[in-house]
Amino acid sequence: MSHAPRPDRPADAPPDSVPGGASFTVEAAESGERLRAFRAAAEGAPVMLGLTDGRGRCVYCNAAWYAFTGQSEERALGVGWLDAVHPDDRADVERAYREAHPRREPFRVECRLRRRDGAPRWAIGIGVPRFGEAGDLLGFLGAFVDVHERHEAERRLRASYGELEAVYRAVPVGLCVFDRDLRWVRINEWLAQLNGVPAQAHVGRRPSEVLGALGVEAEAMLARVLETGEAVRDVVLEGETPADPGVRHTWIEQWLPIHAEDGTVLGISVVAEDVTERQRSAAERERLHEAERAARARAEANERRLAQLQRVTAVLSGAASTGEVARAVLEVGRDTFGADAATMVEVVEDDAGAAGLRTVGSLGFVEEPRARWDARPLDPSSPIAQAIRERRVVSYATAAERAAAWSAAAPPDVEAAVFVPLLLEGRAVGGWALAFGRTRTFGDDEREFLLTLGRQAAQALERARLFEAERAARRRAETLQGVTAALVRLRTLEEIGAFASRELCGVLGARMCWVTRLSDDGAWLETVGVHGVPEETARRWRRFSLAEAVPIADAVREGAPQWWPDLAALQAAYPHYAESASAIQREGTATLPLFVGEGADARPVGAISLGFGAPQRFDADARGFLLALAQQCAQAIERARLADAAARSLASAEHERARAEEASLAKSGFLATMSHELRTPLNAIAGHVELMEMELHGPVTPAQREALGRVQRAGRLLLSRINDVLNFARLESGHVAFDVRPTPIAEVVREVLPLVEPQLASRGLLLDVEVDGEATAHADREKLGQVLLNLLSNALKFTPRGRVALRLAADATHVRVTVQDSGIGIPAAQRERVFEPFVQVRSGLTREHEGTGLGLAISRDLARGMGGDLTVESEEGKGSTFTVTLGRAEYPED
Repeated sequence: MSHAPRPDRPADAPPDSVPGGASFTVEAAESGERLRAFRAAAEGAPVMLGLTDGRGRCVYCNAAWYAFTGQSEERALGVGWLDAVHPDDRADVERAYREAHPRREPFRVECRLRRRDGAPRWAIGIGVPRFGEAGDLLGFLGAFVDVHERHEAERRLRASYGELEAVYRAVPVGLCVFDRDLRWVRINEWLAQLNGVPAQAHVGRRPSEVLGALGVEAEAMLARVLETGEAVRDVVLEGETPADPGVRHTWIEQWLPIHAEDGTVLGISVVAEDVTERQRSAAERERLHEAERAARARAEANERRLAQLQRVTAVLSGAASTGEVARAVLEVGRDTFGADAATMVEVVEDDAGAAGLRTVGSLGFVEEPRARWDARPLDPSSPIAQAIRERRVVSYATAAERAAAWSAAAPPDVEAAVFVPLLLEGRAVGGWALAFGRTRTFGDDEREFLLTLGRQAAQALERARLFEAERAARRRAETLQGVTAALVRLRTLEEIGAFASRELCGVLGARMCWVTRLSDDGAWLETVGVHGVPEETARRWRRFSLAEAVPIADAVREGAPQWWPDLAALQAAYPHYAESASAIQREGTATLPLFVGEGADARPVGAISLGFGAPQRFDADARGFLLALAQQCAQAIERARLADAAARSLASAEHERARAEEASLAKSGFLATMSHELRTPLNAIAGHVELMEMELHGPVTPAQREALGRVQRAGRLLLSRINDVLNFARLESGHVAFDVRPTPIAEVVREVLPLVEPQLASRGLLLDVEVDGEATAHADREKLGQVLLNLLSNALKFTPRGRVALRLAADATHVRVTVQDSGIGIPAAQRERVFEPFVQVRSGLTREHEGTGLGLAISRDLARGMGGDLTVESEEGKGSTFTVTLGRAEYPED
């Protein structure tokens, strides 16, 4: 047990060093950031460390203490750490600490600690006081080192030192021996004089206590010899000694471990040679050579960079596009610095005015990493965005350095990179970057060259932007002028539609163009020209209701264009339209309503939809240009419509009037004839049959009565067929008026059901009805009833057994009434023909299923006349499903 006081230090003075020369200031341990750093280092230290407060209570122990003693944190803090000291040594440890505390001085003890398994182990403990800025005692830093294995070995080592006395006095080089605690046990006079301290004053002390900072460095290196047990030769040490303060010396030393018989390292033998003068001469020669080489390298680099600047200046002066500017700068940057890849971005604004980045050029990047570096918006986690925002060069030398600084991921093959802003009159207009597949640092000269190159690029980029904008404006003006001139020469809607759809795709680089006109009654949109659309899709949408929830109909109804940057945005707004949109394989979409007139007199005449094969930004210039083209198309369509109407009116006014009068007379005569020739005989037949049934002409046998019933049924059937023909004639001539208004569909269904109950009863069929009582649609109540009656009658007619179902369903935009049967079904090739007039799908069925073939034709015309449609799904032998689709309406409140 030993205690090393320092009586030469005043009691109120903060220490400037710990024993051995290791500096330790209060700020380094107590300030927040450094305290965290100290704790982080202490947790990884191989020795047991602890801190006490000003009252002498332990406030921290590191992981090594807990691992050695097995104590918990709760038990060790305060004074509990003393429980780990051997009972025979505890009083000595407490006394050493109590005496050192009021003196505010370091202390050292040698004692036994109880290991976690209970075994006592010899250890050396050191305590160092900690002071605040005002000199107040903050507590002690304590450290324990396990020296049990060395305890007996060091005694044997000291006994052998006498044999070396003669050698130590005779050799003209520095010789010394350290024990396992790195304390001198022997040193010759030559080395003692070199250190400037008597030989005896070295014994028992560590190098840090004698040589200060030089000793601290030596101890760290000597400790590695103890750890490895291997000799270290030709060790170079540099520093000052007490014998020659202010002058740096250089030594070459040989450090040789001293082994016991069992291989244990007992200490270290050191041989030292002062080579200061020799090193100084060699260093001066090398310094001169290095300065010469560096100057020559800087001159050559500056010459190369000047040549590169001259080269890029010449190229940039003729660059007419942002892509040419990017390519010139990136090639120079890549070639000058040996980069593996490079990219350049420009600062742009989105529709909301927010700043973002857009790639204008790239070299060496595959598409996926290039898109990832194209940061949008101006994301601060991106290093290129940081360089632009802070207007300075930003770089990282390794991938680990980059990962620690920025959260955004870099391409996996990039190790180092540098990011440079493009500065124009103090503002950043973009940025560029070089990427390397190896580690790379960037000096001040290189950074300045990159900034200079960036300034030149910024000027050229701004010129190219202005030139591109002017060229684009001129090109758009020429295009608009050419399209306008061509449209003026066209006369018919077909010519205008074909030209507009084809020409607009060509001049705009669009994949698809669809031109529609609004029908004269304002209820339908009709295709007048289409390009780039599959034939099936074009046929399906040849004519559709303005009430359809699709972009082109919405644009006309709302009177506002629609801009969709990509297909995902379009499908998000119109999920039910996704199939049709995908069939065209488009990305960006612009839908433009066509209006004529100004202000309150403006009225729609149609719409144009343009689809592009890639996502589009649709900036202000692009939108203005497309709207101008749409206006010219609207005027051309209106001119064609007016010209066609005028021509037809002038050419056929008299002819049509004559034909109308003739048709009116013919129809009147035909209807009168039909009424007289068909209805009168039928009524007479019906009357005579009734008289015979009443037996006014004599008794009637049962067989005769049955025959009379058949005659009556045949007469009613014939009268029904005549009515069908007359109704179809009225529909064909357009003389059927529709009273379309919001109509509760369930009420119409309830009115129709009683009319088919006799047929249900006679055939023994089941009718399954499921309706939504709140569904309201745009419909003519009477016409809808006629359609449903036709469909139910048809289903009953062709269903020999089973069931018939009527369902009513509604969504946000449509109401659908379905009539489903389990009858004979319709062959696939005949499904659309059932809606043609006078068509029987199976001629062989005409006797069993009589009819004119007009019921379904009349029903579809009635459904479409109400703004809806009638469709069929069927499979032969498994029945049919007919669906009436109508636009949904809100039923007006009373």
